[in-house]
Amino acid sequence: LVSLYLDYGHIWYPLVFALKGLMIVAAWFLLGAPAAWAVPAVLFVNMVYSFGLKGVPIIDVAWCGVWGACYAAIAAPSPYLLILVGLMTAICHLFQALGDATTDAANRITTTAVFSRPISAVVLFVLSALIFSMLQGPLGTGIALTAFFAVGFFFLFTRSQWAWLATKAYFAMMWL
Repeated sequence: LVSLYLDYGHIWYPLVFALKGLMIVAAWFLLGAPAAWAVPAVLFVNMVYSFGLKGVPIIDVAWCGVWGACYAAIAAPSPYLLILVGLMTAICHLFQALGDATTDAANRITTTAVFSRPISAVVLFVLSALIFSMLQGPLGTGIALTAFFAVGFFFLFTRSQWAWLATKAYFAMMWL
């Protein structure tokens, strides 16, 4: 499939862009104007990440948080939830990047995870602290402190994939 894509890019690229346009039109008719504006935002943020920001430490994680917020905007939740989803997406992305660090380093892509594991821990702590600050008011300090579970998982699990799965399970419980 990749070989076909590379050999016949002149056919695939216009097709992909046409399909993206179709997605925007479908969102407009099926979900309304706000969703129709969110879809190209998701596509744009993803493209900027893929072609430029994936290899920029710290910004790569933050930008993926923007992607998560844009994606959530398709369903038009409140700005509070958009920010919360963005922070959760950034944390999940950091764990994914930690799992890909060896491959990214071999391909000379300097993600946050490749740049520095200690910096990754600091970024994770800051993101968790932001989630804590958002949860403290509506849920109280005790429940808000669970926002730091991701930091605990970072140090508890030797494989980042397990920390990522545990964090996703925690986020799922928070949504319930």
